[in-house]
Amino acid sequence: MKVILLKDVPKVGKKDQIVEVNQGHAINLLIPRKLARPASAGDIKSIQNKTEALKKNNQEKTQKGKDMLKVLNGETVSISEKANEKGHLFSKVQLEEVLKAISDQTGIQVEKAWIKNFDQIKSVGEFKINLEAFGEKSTLLLNISNR
Repeated sequence: MKVILLKDVPKVGKKDQIVEVNQGHAINLLIPRKLARPASAGDIKSIQNKTEALKKNNQEKTQKGKDMLKVLNGETVSISEKANEKGHLFSKVQLEEVLKAISDQTGIQVEKAWIKNFDQIKSVGEFKINLEAFGEKSTLLLNISNR
């Protein structure tokens, strides 16, 4: 019997998946517990259309993200902070400040997960920021200067 799963069911399938199960299993367990419902031809077509639309949307997001990383590769972003005469900052530059500077200066929203191996910056100078997402890698230069 074909059913559409309404929730993730261990050893059976994931939510919104169409699966073939034993009729007794469906009637006695899955349907009464509202874990699944019988699949009609219209339901199957609807689920397939929904799945195709999700795949297309994910592909578009992936391509857009890759394009953004290519644009950011080699770009320089500047942040101005107060520092002493030796070049030590009075307050550390945090990841959130870097994300805001990238957004303000390039117009590209970068997610936290894209930045790899970021340590708080404690001094004036140029630093490489490694970005990685969607299988693409990019390097951004961060220039920290004294106000």
